[in-house]
Amino acid sequence: MTRPLAQARNGKLGAEHASLSGKMLIRTRHRSEAPIDPARRRMLKSLSAGALGLSLPEWLALEARAKSQIADAAIRGQARQVLVIYEEGGISQMDSFDPKPEALADHRSPFGPIPTSVPGTHFSSLMPLIAKQAHRLSVVRSMTSAATAGHRECCQEFFKGYRFNSPFDFPDIGSVVTDILGTDRPEMPGYIFCPGINMPNAVSSTGFLPASRAPWKLGTKSLGENLAEPGWEVRSLRPSKGLGRERFSERQHLLDSLDDSAVARSSGGQAMRSHTEHALDL
Repeated sequence: MTRPLAQARNGKLGAEHASLSGKMLIRTRHRSEAPIDPARRRMLKSLSAGALGLSLPEWLALEARAKSQIADAAIRGQARQVLVIYEEGGISQMDSFDPKPEALADHRSPFGPIPTSVPGTHFSSLMPLIAKQAHRLSVVRSMTSAATAGHRECCQEFFKGYRFNSPFDFPDIGSVVTDILGTDRPEMPGYIFCPGINMPNAVSSTGFLPASRAPWKLGTKSLGENLAEPGWEVRSLRPSKGLGRERFSERQHLLDSLDDSAVARSSGGQAMRSHTEHALDL
């Protein structure tokens, strides 16, 4: 493959990758706009030098390695845990972070604005303590939802980034982050979701991602759980009634004896064993 042909092919692959990535919640720049990674440059040089002996799998492996290095540099951040507090049906926008002091009386907050720690930025007078921490915040005032959307549809759009009328089911942003970045605590779920009392479970799903990226849902209404109750515990981590330490140990021995079976050696059996070990660690 000549160098111009290799570059043309790489440019086409880069454009297709950018198009697909936009649909997968992760956007990458067009290949011609991105700096060529050293590993990618070495690969192109080897191809242009007449390395036609490379098989297609080997060529694709080099291409994937170069892409992964660029992608890792682009998406890796310093945050390791992210806590999302979603105020379902909470305080209105104009009575919190966007008082709109210059708007007409019907469209501005009746509580009046107060200055914040960021010059030129004002919050509602109901938030004096948060206003002092404004320099630590990134406030987005342009977020909207469809005019015909209800609470459930807006929740879905918030967590997935797609309108409720999409023909495909897309994963939550938490599932996407877990799939791409993984977790530094393999014994813990990468995505823990507390939907609270009123939020339906249907607004949260893994979409087209595997079930291993599903959120661990706590405090769900369907299970009669309420995180606000004094002494609340994770129900799934409590021992079952009548299951003492001796009986629990017997169950572990029985499980170990089944590990030699054909079912245990299958991919499904190994996945179940991995989940069981994580549960025991917890």
